[in-house]
Amino acid sequence: MPHYQSLYDILGIDKSASGDEVRKAYRKKALETHPDKLSPHASAAKRQAAEAQFHLIHSAFETLSDPHRRKAYDVWGSKLDPQVSLEETAKRMADRDVWASNLKAEYERRKVSRSQTMPPISIPVPKPPRPTVRTNRPSSATSSAPKSRPPPVAPRESPSPLLSDEEEKMVEEILQEVRAHLPPDYEERRRKALQKKAERERAEMRRRTVPV
Repeated sequence: MPHYQSLYDILGIDKSASGDEVRKAYRKKALETHPDKLSPHASAAKRQAAEAQFHLIHSAFETLSDPHRRKAYDVWGSKLDPQVSLEETAKRMADRDVWASNLKAEYERRKVSRSQTMPPISIPVPKPPRPTVRTNRPSSATSSAPKSRPPPVAPRESPSPLLSDEEEKMVEEILQEVRAHLPPDYEERRRKALQKKAERERAEMRRRTVPV
């Protein structure tokens, strides 16, 4: 890879050079690298390289002689240096690896701590709903017969809560920690999956129901 040269290196000056020093350095470099100073027998490749170097020196002078453009170059010009870019990238990757390692260690520590303090929780799996089957309408011969009333249904007792308030709070904290490590679009994908599941269940209910 070719050696990177800043605009200051092209003119051969320091970053603290004044405006007069920039102009003097430009005149000196322009005289040294002007294509007209080449021999008439110079090859086309040498002439083309000299013209490219001369235009490079002129571009460096246009940037460094303007105070505003020079200030902007001093702020952002180092980003163009491949060596500086590689060093910054390596530093960011190292910082990211350290952060990820610390985050994983903290998550494992909390996981072990909660498994030691929280009792096991058994969550019952709900049973699928039974399909409702519609019967045919009774004929006219049997419609006149008195209909027997169904026996009264005894009120159901309200089920006791599966979890206590403390256990529900601990479960919610665990779920929040798990959600923090999920991708940003997890909730949207979960909502769509639940919606598709509900649509499949409704379609299955309609298929099992006998039409009148």
